[in-house]
Amino acid sequence: MKYFLRIILLCCLFIHPADIFADQWLKGDTYTMKIFDGWVPSTTEKIEGKIGRRKIGRYNVTYTSRINIKESCSVEVLEYLNCKNGISVLQRDSLIYKENKKYRTIVWKKDNVELHSIPERHPETGELESLKQKKWYIQGKKSLYVVIFSANDDKSYGKWVSKVESLTKTLSAHS
Repeated sequence: MKYFLRIILLCCLFIHPADIFADQWLKGDTYTMKIFDGWVPSTTEKIEGKIGRRKIGRYNVTYTSRINIKESCSVEVLEYLNCKNGISVLQRDSLIYKENKKYRTIVWKKDNVELHSIPERHPETGELESLKQKKWYIQGKKSLYVVIFSANDDKSYGKWVSKVESLTKTLSAHS
C-alpha cells in the first residue's frame, strides 16, 4: 500500500509540470519574482520594451505584469519605491475600494484583499462579466510591493489563485 501511494504521488508530480513556475522572472527596480511558464508581458511592456513607471500619491511606482491569454488572467506587481511603511497605501486603497461602486464584495485579510466586481455587460458580446482580484501587500525594507492577481471568471480564478499565492513567496527584495 505504501508503494502504491508513492507511485501515485510521483505520477501527480510528473503529470502537472505546467503548474510549477518556470525559470522566468519578473524584475523591478528593487525586486525579482518567479512567474509561470507561458505567461507573456502586457502589450505596453512589449511595445515599450521596459516596465511602466508612474506617480501614485507621493510615491514613484514601477509596474510590470504577465498575462495568461488562454485563461484570461494576469499577475501584476506594483513596486512603491522608498515606501518603508505601507500603512498609508493600505488606507488609501481601502478608501478607494469602499467608495467605488463597482465592487460587490471586498474581503480584507491580514496581508491581502479579495475584490469581486459587479457583473457588467461586455460591449461586444453582451455577456455578463465580472472581475475577481486578489491583492497581496508585501512590505520590504525599502519598498512596498503589491502583487495583484486578476481573472475574468470563477474557473480561472479558482484554478490559479493558490498558485499565484505561491509566486508571491518567491518575491525577493534587494537594494
